Amino acid sequence: MCGALAVRYYLLLGSTAGHPSYGIAVEAGGEGEAVLDLTVSRSRADALMRRLIAGSVTAVTVRDIVDDWLLE
Repeated sequence: MCGALAVRYYLLLGSTAGHPSYGIAVEAGGEGEAVLDLTVSRSRADALMRRLIAGSVTAVTVRDIVDDWLLE
């Protein structure tokens, strides 16, 4: 929850060059955003997901947070 807004987070599984790759999707208030092929590491994807949930990140701001995460 982000205030009264229900937020849903999804871990996405894809494939890049024959290897599994992970992305995330966030839905809230009728808006959604997906960011594909972020990492080939399931543990890194899980850590990002925990960070998004802890910060109540919404679909509107998820790309900014992911951009910062990629620069770490």
